[in-house]
Amino acid sequence: MQSLMIPKKTLKIVSLIKKYFMKHFDFKFLFLIVLLFMGALQINATDLVVGDLAITSCNTDSNDEFSFVLLTDISGTTTVYFTENGWNENGSNWGNTSEGTIIWTYTGMATAGTEIQITTPKTAPSATIGTATEIGTYSPSSTGDVIIAYTGTGVPNNGTEVTNFIWAVNMGNTGWIPDATTTTTSGIPTGLADGVTAEDFATTFGGDDNFQFDCNSGAPLTPVAALRTSLATASNFINGVNSENYQAPGCSYLGPADTTDPQIQSINRQTPMTSPTNADALIFAVEFTEEVVNVDAADFSIGSTTTATITNVADLGSNVWGVTISGGDLAGFNGTVSLGIVNNQNIEDTAGNELTNTTPIDPFPENFLVDNMGPGVTSIVRQSPMTSPTNADVLVWDVTFDDDVSNVTPADFALTGTTATIASVTNPTGNTYRVTASGGDLAELDATVTLSFSGSQDIIDDAGNSLATTPTGTNDNTFVVDNTGATVIIDSSENSPTGANPIPVTITFSENVSDFVIGDLVIANGTPGNFSGTGSNYTVDITPSSAGPITITVNINADVANDALGNGNTAATEFSIDFDNVLGIEDELFGNGVDIYPIPSNNIITISAKQSLRVFNAEIFDIQGKLLISETLSTNRNSNTIDISSIPSGLYLITIQSDTGSTTTKRLIKQ
Repeated sequence: MQSLMIPKKTLKIVSLIKKYFMKHFDFKFLFLIVLLFMGALQINATDLVVGDLAITSCNTDSNDEFSFVLLTDISGTTTVYFTENGWNENGSNWGNTSEGTIIWTYTGMATAGTEIQITTPKTAPSATIGTATEIGTYSPSSTGDVIIAYTGTGVPNNGTEVTNFIWAVNMGNTGWIPDATTTTTSGIPTGLADGVTAEDFATTFGGDDNFQFDCNSGAPLTPVAALRTSLATASNFINGVNSENYQAPGCSYLGPADTTDPQIQSINRQTPMTSPTNADALIFAVEFTEEVVNVDAADFSIGSTTTATITNVADLGSNVWGVTISGGDLAGFNGTVSLGIVNNQNIEDTAGNELTNTTPIDPFPENFLVDNMGPGVTSIVRQSPMTSPTNADVLVWDVTFDDDVSNVTPADFALTGTTATIASVTNPTGNTYRVTASGGDLAELDATVTLSFSGSQDIIDDAGNSLATTPTGTNDNTFVVDNTGATVIIDSSENSPTGANPIPVTITFSENVSDFVIGDLVIANGTPGNFSGTGSNYTVDITPSSAGPITITVNINADVANDALGNGNTAATEFSIDFDNVLGIEDELFGNGVDIYPIPSNNIITISAKQSLRVFNAEIFDIQGKLLISETLSTNRNSNTIDISSIPSGLYLITIQSDTGSTTTKRLIKQ
C-alpha cells in the first residue's frame, strides 16, 4: 500500500517561498508564512470527477472489506460515498435506497497512486488513511452485488444528491441491469462507461464476490491514463481471495515519485525531411524525453526574419510534437528557419515536473534552409576548342550554374545553325556541366553554331526551383565554324597584249594565308621573280621566255596555302596575258590612256580616257571568250559607264576600241 505523499508541485512552491523569505526575513517569520500557506492549500478541497479513483479489491466475506486507489492528487477535505445501492439507468435515480453506504473523509494532501483500504467489521468501519463512516448496514451480498463511488451531498435518496459518479464495479452474475430490479443488481451510473470507468465481473468471475487487482498481470501501472485502463479491465483481476487474510493489492501504482524534469531530446525536420526546400509549410518534430503536457504554439519561437508564424502544434505520439510554421512571406522567403523554445513556456510532464532546460540533448538541432530563388546560369564558355572561328568537327561548351542543380541532360539544350546534335552532357566538377555537340554537317559547315536551352528544359535546384536560363556572366555560347579555304585572284596592271618586260602580277587571297611561296606558282612561257607579300596580298614579276608574240599563263593549285584554321585554298582561275615585244606603239599608247574602275566592281564600271583617244566601243567576254556585253560609247565624253549587274561574280576580259581602230584588253573582276 502506497504511503501518503505531498504533491511535488506543492513542495516546489514551498521551496520557492523559502528561498525568497530566507533572503529577506528571519526564520520564525518564514515558518509562519509556510504554515499559513499550507493551511491555505488544505482549505482548497479537490473536486473529484469521473475516473479520479478506482476500486482495486473487494471481500464480502467476514469483514466486508474493499480498497481503492487515487488517480489524482487531493488536498483539503475530500469526501467520497461508496454504496451498495443499485442505479436505475432508465430513471436516472437509485433503483433502491435500503442498502448501506460507507462515507470516506480525508483532510490533507495525498498523491495519485495512494491506495486506501476500508474495513467494515460488524463493530465500526475504519480506513488506512482518513475516516470511514457507515450509514445504514453496509453488507454486500456474497453472491454478487455492486459498489458505486460518487461525490455529493448525502447518501442515496432521489439522485439529486449525486455530484459526480467516479467509479463502479459489478460483482453480480447477470452483468449490468439498467433498471436495477433487485438489491444485487445495478445499471451503469450516469457518466461512467463499462471497461473505462466501470467494471463488470459477471463474465470473468460469474458472480464471485471476492476479487483483487493482480499486480503481476503485466498490465501497466503508469502513467495515470494507462493505470486507469488497467483497473477498468476485469481480466487484470483475480478472484477467490482468502477472506481471513485479506489485504489490499498494494501495487506500486504509478511507480516511485517522479522528480525528474522532462527534457528536449531533439528538434528535427519532419515535413519535408530534406533541406533546402521551397515548401510553403515547414513542420519540425520536437521530441521530449517523456510524455509532456501544456504544449502549444506560445511555447515556441521562430529563429528567422520570416514573417511566417506557428500555425499548428500537434501530438504525433511517442513523445514527439509536430510544430508547423506557415503563412507570412514563407512562399517567397529565402533564408534559414529554425525553431526554439521560449523561456516562459509552461511545458511539464504528467507528474508536474517542469521543462527547465530548453537546450536539446542532441547537440545539432536541424533547421530549414528555405530557397525560393531559382538557380541561374553563371557562364557559358567555349571549352574545346577555346577559340572561334574554328573548323573543329566536335564543339564543346562548359555551362556553369550558380547552385547545385539536377535533371541536366542533352534534352535540356538546343543547337541552331547546324544539323549537329548534343552528343553528351557530363559533370566534370562542381556546378559545371560539359555539353558536347558533334555529327550532322559540322565537318563541312560554314556558319555560326549557337548553344541555348531548350524550351522543355526541366533543370531544378535542390529545393525544386526552376532554372533562369539567361547567363549572368560570360556568354560565349557561339562558335563560328569555317571549313572553307581562301579563294585567290591573279591579275596584272598590264593590259593584254602588252610589251612590258617583266610583267607585274598581283595575287590576292580572300583572307590571310600562310605557307604560300614562289614555288606554288605554275607559269607557262615565263619565269617568276621578285616574289613578295604576306597575309592576303602577294606580287611577282614574270619575265617572258621569248620576244613574242606568246601567251603567258599563271595558275595556283588548290591547297597550297592555308588560312588560320588550316583550311586549304581553292584553285585560282588561270591568268593569261599576250606578250609581244614589237607591239604597235599606237595600241600601247591607247591602252595606257584608258582606265577602268572600280576594280573589283559590283554593278557599274566606269571607262575613263582622254577625249582625244575617242573611245567608242566596249565588249565584255568571259574567260572562255564568250561575248556577254557589247556597248557603244560616246566619243564626245571623257568617261562612260556600263551596267554589269547582269553577269555573275567572276573574272572577265573587256576589250575597248577607239574610232581610229586602236584596241586594248583589260581584266575585269565582278564581285
